[in-house]
Amino acid sequence: MSRRVKFAVRGLAIAVLAAAWSAGCGHNGKSTPPACGELVPESSIIIEYLELHYPGSARLIPSDPDAARRVRGRDRFFDLYLHTPVQKWPADRLRPAEQRDPYGVDEARRAYHAALDMLEMDLTGKRWATGAQFTMADCAAAPALYFGERFFGSFRDSHPRTTAYLDRLLARRSYARALAEAEPYLHLVPH
Repeated sequence: MSRRVKFAVRGLAIAVLAAAWSAGCGHNGKSTPPACGELVPESSIIIEYLELHYPGSARLIPSDPDAARRVRGRDRFFDLYLHTPVQKWPADRLRPAEQRDPYGVDEARRAYHAALDMLEMDLTGKRWATGAQFTMADCAAAPALYFGERFFGSFRDSHPRTTAYLDRLLARRSYARALAEAEPYLHLVPH
C-alpha cells in the first residue's frame, strides 16, 4: 500500500479495510485494497472507493460537488507537479553512473520549485491545501513535500507558508505513524 493511501486510510480508520475484506471481496493480487472484483490501481481512486463504500468518521472528500472538485484538483496538482518531479531524483540515483541524467534532475528540480512557488501563494490564509478541512489533497501533499525537501534541499527559508503546512502535516498522528512505520526502510531510498 502506498504511503499516501496508508496515510489516508489511517485518517479514515483502519476498520475500513477490515470492512472491505469481511465483505467477501478478497484480495485482488495487487498492492491495493480489495474492490469486489474490480482493480483499483491508483491511490486517489482507492480513497474515493473507500469513502463511497466504507465511509469512516473523517471525510477526505467533501460532499459538496464544488469543494470535492477543488480537492481533486489540488490532489492532481500535488501528484503531477510536485510528486512527479520528486520521483526523478531517486530514479536517477538508481541508474548506473554512466546513464544518469543530470539535466533531467535539474529540470525536475526547477519544475518542483516552480510548483512550490505556486503552492506558497495558494496557501495564504489556509490551514490545509483547500482550506480549513483536512482532505485527500493533503494526503497527496505530504509525501511530495517530505521527499522533495529530502531530495532537492530545504525550502524552509524561501517558502514559509509551505514549510508551516509541511510541519502541520508531519505533526498529524496518522502521518507521524506512517513515517515511523517507514523509518526502518528509509535508508533504502537513494539520497
